[in-house]
Amino acid sequence: MSVEKRLLREEIESEMKELGKLEVGSDKYKAAVDGVTKLCDRVIEIEKLEADRQDKEAQREIETELKEKQMKADNRDRMIKNGISMFSIGSSVGLVAWGTLKAFEFEKTGTVCTLIGKSFLNNITKFVKR
Repeated sequence: MSVEKRLLREEIESEMKELGKLEVGSDKYKAAVDGVTKLCDRVIEIEKLEADRQDKEAQREIETELKEKQMKADNRDRMIKNGISMFSIGSSVGLVAWGTLKAFEFEKTGTVCTLIGKSFLNNITKFVKR
């Protein structure tokens, strides 16, 4: 569109030069003024369209950037939640495995060696009916 705008501006300049040669108030002068006015209106319309297009492009870029940031933040949150879930599952499995090993040790020796082992066995035996 800038080529069209440049050509229109050149046409306006040439019409203005010709307008200076015409007699003010004559029919040719009025027709030339109307032509220049229409050309100026056209240039203004083109500039408005270009400004609107640039605004829309800038808005799209901003929206795209915000969406990308949101996606990165969501991905990071999901990874953290998955890490926490895996850690909690792993620690639970490790605790159960440790408690099971201590229970097997109890069956071998008949005594519980630590206070933690005693409390673990007490918690397990709460679920077992006597």
